[in-house]
Amino acid sequence: MTDPGAKRKVFLSYRRGLANGYANAVHLALGNAFAERGGADVFLDVDGLRPGERFPSMIEEHLAKSDVLLALIGPDWEENIETNPDDWVRRELELAERLGVESIPVLLERGMPKLGASPELRAFAQRHAIDVKHGHWGSAIATLVERIDEAAWQTRRRRQHEQWARSDADVKVRVPITAAELAQGIERSLTTKLLVGCDDCDGSGWQRDSVERCETCGGKGVMSKRRELTLTVPAGSQAGTVPMKAAGHRLPGRSPGDLLVELSLAGASGEAIAAASPSLRARSEVEPKRSPTGSKRRLAAAILGLLAVAGAALAWVAVNGTDELAEVLGRTLRVDAAIARAAELTQERGERHDAIRSWLAESHALLAARADAQRRAKDPDADGDLSLSIQRFLSRLETLELLLPEMERCETWAANVRAATFRPRDARLSWDHVRSTLARADGEELSALYRGQAIPLRDEDLLGLVPLGINPATRLWEFYDLRSAWDGTGSPVDLPIPGYDGDAGHVAVRERTGIVFVLVPGGEFTMGSQDADRSDPNHDPLAEPDEAPVQSVTLAPFLIARHELTRAQWARLASASEGDGTAMQARKGKQAPGSELFPMAELTWAEAEDCLRRHGMTLPTEAQWEYACRAGSSAPWWTGTQLADLKRIAWLGPDEGEPLEPARTTRRVGAGGAFSANRFGLLDVHGNVMEWCQDQYGPYTEPARAGDGLRLPAGLAPDAPRVLRGGDFRNPPAAARSAFRVGTFSPQTRDAQIGVRPVRRLGP
Repeated sequence: MTDPGAKRKVFLSYRRGLANGYANAVHLALGNAFAERGGADVFLDVDGLRPGERFPSMIEEHLAKSDVLLALIGPDWEENIETNPDDWVRRELELAERLGVESIPVLLERGMPKLGASPELRAFAQRHAIDVKHGHWGSAIATLVERIDEAAWQTRRRRQHEQWARSDADVKVRVPITAAELAQGIERSLTTKLLVGCDDCDGSGWQRDSVERCETCGGKGVMSKRRELTLTVPAGSQAGTVPMKAAGHRLPGRSPGDLLVELSLAGASGEAIAAASPSLRARSEVEPKRSPTGSKRRLAAAILGLLAVAGAALAWVAVNGTDELAEVLGRTLRVDAAIARAAELTQERGERHDAIRSWLAESHALLAARADAQRRAKDPDADGDLSLSIQRFLSRLETLELLLPEMERCETWAANVRAATFRPRDARLSWDHVRSTLARADGEELSALYRGQAIPLRDEDLLGLVPLGINPATRLWEFYDLRSAWDGTGSPVDLPIPGYDGDAGHVAVRERTGIVFVLVPGGEFTMGSQDADRSDPNHDPLAEPDEAPVQSVTLAPFLIARHELTRAQWARLASASEGDGTAMQARKGKQAPGSELFPMAELTWAEAEDCLRRHGMTLPTEAQWEYACRAGSSAPWWTGTQLADLKRIAWLGPDEGEPLEPARTTRRVGAGGAFSANRFGLLDVHGNVMEWCQDQYGPYTEPARAGDGLRLPAGLAPDAPRVLRGGDFRNPPAAARSAFRVGTFSPQTRDAQIGVRPVRRLGP
């Protein structure tokens, strides 16, 4: 989100009536909430206009300056919207959409309306809303403040992007080149990254890395563009400024060829030299295209290594920079490379012990230079560019230092993961036994559902897992995930492995218990639902249009968690650092004592997917989720068609007409086997919390990918809604049906009713 100290500009749109009191209350609450964070300029719709002012021009003027529009939706809100193009609420929503101002629906004691009068209204109706009710006013305002922060950044980012499109782009690039190369004419591939200053601190900050975070204020209010240019240095050129043609490419606001290259006689040092531009401060990295032999191969490898790091080189050097400045730049590049390399090394599924040890040695060597840099930073006669570069070097060292504890944990894990997988001290079963039983699949010891399936159990797929056993109730293999049980202390080899509690196949889930994965056999199943013909597959009287057409999907075997991910498991997994040194933390401040076994909720899709990916897991595809949920059933729920049977195994909200329990919340997972598992041994696939899926929301007419059934609809943006499945503790049974899909939540949605059920792939 943007800088906490920046003033938010909010436009309140509402229809007079019941919403009047709410509008004033929201206005006051936002003022109080933002008081210590730079304040908020909240325009209270018509109450913000002076008598005699013209509505259209003033509304447009205020909206154009706003970061976000809050649409307060009361019972009478839809009046005239569908039928009257001149309705003021309608015009404000449509104008906000055209101006690129983020809109947030705020529901006042009611549900989200269905709108379709115009493309702008349809776009607004597809946005996820925030509920504001007397019973949870404080939490609703807190959620609203958080969403305003995110929306303000999105609006400002869009405006900055548009400003960039109109900017000049006079670029001067410094290219290190030898005299021999000048004589020959060397073709070079040039990547130019154009930056603009941070809109939260008046342009004084510069982009730090690929997440677009301002170096000065920490906000995410900067924009960048990348352009790939191929330049040819003419034979016989001399050192100096040479005009180059950027053939086939166009920089923003400029014609091809408006590019100056500063040819600097230099050795093959492999350093990336940044650009100095009088208007945009563009920066570039240069990669020679040559035969990769001898020293040239080493040079290419060094440059490619620098280009591969997330964010690339951030420090920039003036064309006539000093040797001392170049030294600081070189050290800063090494720090940036180490920070970016850490993001790659924290992919903990593999064995990277030697690489992590090298990273730790390099990082400690860089940190040893801090004292000298601090001394030089205090020199009153230091050149301005040098002083700035030293300060940035020290700042990046602080980020690097924050990564050390987690990288030391990664080293311990990488050094022990193979032994923990194949030679754990508490092991009761071997992987050879797993493979031999799968080959037999005799239908007695092990389910015949595995029969005839080639299930790849490569060593690299198994790292971090140990065989738990054949579940006595389902006769499916189950495995224990060590990383979600390891708290970073001691050796993973010594972790205790849980066992089954009797013949029911129950595994007690306690605070220190890791994820239990079920090996789901592959196969063909019927996906979706229909209400047209009782005799056809997957008949469901409550079927929705987006659950059709009903179709056959074939899946390869995969591993899926028996339970939704717990808060304790998330805390252990999410301690791993991201590339910028910021650790994802479990939100313990929002947890009541003893709630470690509740499902981990309030995770965005992006957070969940990123964390799981770093540990060799992922989110299930829609097809995998429905296949695992049904476990062979074609009824609306895996329990059948009767609500009474469903309610014995699912933690759900009330059915239509039933009262809602005020204190109802998520239950603890695996609570003593109180709820039954389906045929595959999975619990809470109906109810408790909704579960993120990989897929972008789209029609079933999109083809399902072979193996896992993933659908990626063409033409959807990265921020398009992601699918949620399974229903939750507040919604009725109809929303927990096996085929029911929720496709209205963006990947940035954070909600107490949304959780995660991890999967692990098998095979390449």
